[in-house]
Amino acid sequence: QQRSKFYQERYQSTESIRRLNRVYAVLSDINEAIVRIRKPQELFEKACDIAVEKGGFQMAWIGKINSQSTKVDIVASKGVSEAHLKQIDFNCEGDESQLGIAGRVYKTGIHAISNDIQKDDSILQKYKEIVKHGSKSFAAFPIIVFGQCRGVFKLYSVEIEFFDREELKLLDKLAMDISFAIEFAEKEDERKRIQEALKESEERYRQVILNASDIIFTTDINGNILFG
Repeated sequence: QQRSKFYQERYQSTESIRRLNRVYAVLSDINEAIVRIRKPQELFEKACDIAVEKGGFQMAWIGKINSQSTKVDIVASKGVSEAHLKQIDFNCEGDESQLGIAGRVYKTGIHAISNDIQKDDSILQKYKEIVKHGSKSFAAFPIIVFGQCRGVFKLYSVEIEFFDREELKLLDKLAMDISFAIEFAEKEDERKRIQEALKESEERYRQVILNASDIIFTTDINGNILFG
């Protein structure tokens, strides 16, 4: 009996390390993608691909919070069936007890998990479709941009109790890294918009000066207007 217990604990330890290595590989590859990819939509699609192909997750999707409808709009997915997506409750309004997983993540700003869907009576009815396809656990993580939850990153596993404390730490960090990437992209877009607006303003000002016949001015060899 002691030998059996020893081998069982050793097996569990080996499985835990294997799961951690998979999640770490996902984290590492997505962070590499963040360095290369500047467009959020392209990054979302790549993140879902990596989660399924490299991390061995059965399904993955990223949804953005629709500020108009207060629902989650799926913007990228991998391995997710249309039938399952139709079953998910994407509503983000109402009491927390009435919300689906995505809505709870949006409201609380923290991850939500089910480590054994078939034993979780509160959500089993809504997830019969993915249970048919072999999903046994899932976790959803908030994408928080500039202090506001803007989206949800959800992962599904064919293993019961896949998402333990160590995996959740890494996946929380992954969601934060994606969030920072979006913040950077938006700041960069805003910087470009400001630069373009300044250029347009300078050009309009230049045209006003050039068209004003009663103003005397000179220009340098580069065409810059000189006063005085």
